[in-house]
Amino acid sequence: MKLKRIACLTGLVALSAWSVAACSDDTTTSPGTDGGDEETGGSAGAGGKGAGGASGSAGKGGASGGGGTAGKGGTSGSAGKGGTAGSAGDSGTNPSDGGDPSIKITDPKNLESISKDAEYTMFPKIPVEFTIANFVLKAPGSANCPAGACGHVHINVDGNACNDSGGFYNAAAIASPGIIDLGLCTGGVAGAHTVTASLHNNDHSNVALTDGGPAVSDTITITAVVGDGGSPDAGDGG
Repeated sequence: MKLKRIACLTGLVALSAWSVAACSDDTTTSPGTDGGDEETGGSAGAGGKGAGGASGSAGKGGASGGGGTAGKGGTSGSAGKGGTAGSAGDSGTNPSDGGDPSIKITDPKNLESISKDAEYTMFPKIPVEFTIANFVLKAPGSANCPAGACGHVHINVDGNACNDSGGFYNAAAIASPGIIDLGLCTGGVAGAHTVTASLHNNDHSNVALTDGGPAVSDTITITAVVGDGGSPDAGDGG
């Protein structure tokens, strides 16, 4: 009886050892009670280095990138150099651009009314200002003064009705202004007058753009106003 009891205990112990071993092996491989394998998290990854910010436009610093240093501001552009001064014209009133000769009356203005005042102190003598281009002014008879390119200015008033005695014009000029005299007009000083400035060669012939064409000229109309409606004041040269 004693031997049987010992053998039984031995068997039970052996069976228990096998069961424990079996259970222990199952717990290391069996799934968890939640139906999924339990995994351990990996180690934290090292943070990447942020790239530096792009440089800003002229003078402004660029925004810094994540973890990087701010980009340096771009350099501003250098100032442009000033343009070179243009070459001076002949005199400001006689520019030459290689074109045709021309003349333009600049004062009095067309249709202006004129009387003795602070501007026209010599009335009825009136300064007529003009500009010319592509033409050289010289006194009549000057040497080295080719026709069509050099000469002088005639100023006529009312055609030939106000010419200087025995002349072809009321006034001649080799510089602006030329001084006309309405006191020479046969029809009197007061009223409307046509004033024409034209270019002429050394020999007083017309400067024309075409053979036999009209003289190069400019014309305005003015109205002379006098104190008594017909004659200038005494001492005005009329």
